[in-house]
Amino acid sequence: MELKAKIVGIIGGMGPLATIDLYSKIIKHTNAKNDQENLHVVIDSYAQIPDRTKYLKGEGENPLPYLLESANNLKKGFNIDVYCMPCNTAHYFINELRKNIDKPFISIVEAAFNEIKRYHFTKLGILATDGTLLGKVYHDFFEKNGVKIENFDENTQSLIMKAIYDVKANSINSGIEAFNKALSNIVKNKFDLLIAACTEIPILIPYKQEHIQIIDATDCLAKNVVKFCRE
Repeated sequence: MELKAKIVGIIGGMGPLATIDLYSKIIKHTNAKNDQENLHVVIDSYAQIPDRTKYLKGEGENPLPYLLESANNLKKGFNIDVYCMPCNTAHYFINELRKNIDKPFISIVEAAFNEIKRYHFTKLGILATDGTLLGKVYHDFFEKNGVKIENFDENTQSLIMKAIYDVKANSINSGIEAFNKALSNIVKNKFDLLIAACTEIPILIPYKQEHIQIIDATDCLAKNVVKFCRE
């Protein structure tokens, strides 16, 4: 199948491991039989984009100009056909990005929402940064579409944040420990479905010790990107 007609632009580097993870999943879902059947993907791993959570807490620089700079550089250099971004917290700016980009922008939040419709659950939680929670990145879209997200207690959320930032710091073992402590609390509180709503979390999922279903939003995004390019 010819997939070369559309060029995918990834606004990446938030963080670099998460960007690699998305690209790897795009390759997996493309299921190419040779090099030429793979998508034409251009990645701007712009790790210098300011911390999204710090900004939403009122503690850091606005990332939006940097996100727009990345999108513009991709457009100028490669005439991108479709954009995506492996950072959930940065989707706080999705409306501004779409307003300033004249090509489709596939949302990780919308991709995850479409996936959860396949599941039966009574209590849904998101494994996300404080910034994603503060910005209601998932809450607003999901609740507008009739799905309620339950929040975790403060201790559990701080463990999730530690796990995420341990991955960013390449302290994977420490991240695994914090991740599993958080999951233990979550299971005790009767959650039966989670969304990995931070792109660092999927890197930890293979090490989970609790029996609970976790939807990988990065994987959902990858599937949507491939689907768009095939259409």
